[in-house]
Amino acid sequence: MQKLAGVRSDSFRLALMEMSTRNRIAWGLLLVFSIVLHLWQLDVRTFHSDEAVHARLAYDLYANGHYRYDPTYHGPLLQRDWQAGC
Repeated sequence: MQKLAGVRSDSFRLALMEMSTRNRIAWGLLLVFSIVLHLWQLDVRTFHSDEAVHARLAYDLYANGHYRYDPTYHGPLLQRDWQAGC
């Protein structure tokens, strides 16, 4: 088992050494960009997908006065009653 870990590590080092400087810079920038995007605004709480769906449906109802029932999302009354604690 130990041998396999060493082989993977060595092959990664060889692949990294064979990469051109341009490729190493590109991968490094991509890594930094990914880290920045993951850490940026961590204090802001985002919607979960179900919250976002209900927010969109509520906005459509408010802005357009239009609501189409879809049993997947339980309808506006069940959501309202649940949030009110009924």
